[in-house]
Amino acid sequence: MIFCLDHRLPELHSCTSIAKVKDHWAKKRYEAEHYKKQKPTEPNKNGKKRKNYKKDAVAIFLIIILIVVAISAFSPTHGRQIQKIIYETYDSIDTAIFQLTPSKSITQTYSIPNLGNITIIFPEKLVDHYKNKAGSDNYNNYVNQPKANQFFIYASNQILKNTPHARTDWDKTQVLLYFVQSLEYEYWHKVNIPLYYPVWTLYYKRGLCGDKTILLATLLKAQNIEAVLILIPDMFHIGIGVPYPETYLKNNMSFINKNGIYYEGKWYAYGETTNPSWILGEMPEDCIKKTHVVIPIY
Repeated sequence: MIFCLDHRLPELHSCTSIAKVKDHWAKKRYEAEHYKKQKPTEPNKNGKKRKNYKKDAVAIFLIIILIVVAISAFSPTHGRQIQKIIYETYDSIDTAIFQLTPSKSITQTYSIPNLGNITIIFPEKLVDHYKNKAGSDNYNNYVNQPKANQFFIYASNQILKNTPHARTDWDKTQVLLYFVQSLEYEYWHKVNIPLYYPVWTLYYKRGLCGDKTILLATLLKAQNIEAVLILIPDMFHIGIGVPYPETYLKNNMSFINKNGIYYEGKWYAYGETTNPSWILGEMPEDCIKKTHVVIPIY
């Protein structure tokens, strides 16, 4: 209902102000409707029409996908290379965003005989991310987690901090193996459950042979120490393998021939991760004569 500006009465009474009021609100309605119609192509400060960047981005993305598909069809090798570049670029951006996201901290302390108390601070977002992350059928997918790379460099340094005498790769491997062996071994309640990601194994302080071996592989990689996974299918078991130093090869070949794994021109020492009773290079008797499958870590 429109009221007169002068008398505050409804529009039915005859007054010259009523016409002014009607004209005023008619103008407002026209401007509102006109604005709605023109908003999508409203000129910007430079006098040019605004662009719909969202549609442009979708179009460009679809064009890129079509180009990749076309290249893959005519040249599978180049197609895979381009796909790899796209995936790596996405992972880099995703990791950068993850690292920049603020997070609370959770402190875990490990009391390990002969190593003392080891303190590791976990970003809460990292623990939450890997706690329920879907598993994989590729062991390397567990070891290679860009979001956790910097964390494991820090964590492995914390573990080695109390053993400054461990300077060679072999010595560092013995310390890291002993640390992982000292974590609690889960015996039975993880049947048919995927492997833990190494962040969660370290935080949870326990795991099966697979969980602990993957954790050790990740710690070794963070220290730039070469390692392989040694799978024993008949035993549903897995351990770590690291190259023997040259000095060991000269004087211990009888022991190495019995317990070592020869793979692509190198002898690897077996590391049993289940408990601290096994030294680096010693393989359990029931595993020695079984078939060994070597899985390189890349």
